[in-house]
Amino acid sequence: PVQVRLEADGRLTVENDCAPLPPALLDRLGTRFTRAPGAGKGSGLGLAIVRAIVTRAGGTLALASPIAGSARGFAVHVTLPLLRGD
Repeated sequence: PVQVRLEADGRLTVENDCAPLPPALLDRLGTRFTRAPGAGKGSGLGLAIVRAIVTRAGGTLALASPIAGSARGFAVHVTLPLLRGD
């Protein structure tokens, strides 16, 4: 299962239940053409595109595996600056 959360502070989290990813792979996942084993079809550009958009918008992208408080899973955390109307 995949869970998606948007927090009031602007942080978007997407979590996928899967076997934990090795740290060396996790470090490379945001680069072009890098995919996790068993990821299905695709060319491995998704997270690289997300990273470029988030960075240019002044935000941060963080990857984690396993999910905090679990022995499994993969999480993507996107934090974008909030626009304040005050």
